[in-house]
Amino acid sequence: MHRKHETFHYHIHWQGGGGMLDWEMWSTRAAAEYSARQIVQPGETYVIEEFGEACMTCAAISVNMARAGK
Repeated sequence: MHRKHETFHYHIHWQGGGGMLDWEMWSTRAAAEYSARQIVQPGETYVIEEFGEACMTCAAISVNMARAGK
């Protein structure tokens, strides 16, 4: 039986100022970490989270882009 290889990606989950999950995705944990360090604000913390193909954030973005005709 052949299993499909699931691909993973990463989002930044901001812990300060509302605890938002960043809509942007990165293909590696290192890239997400680098970006987070560049934009973190005083008093903010973050966690890099790994997501698979069933990522709800990416699914919501795809739906919104389709509605906007992009």
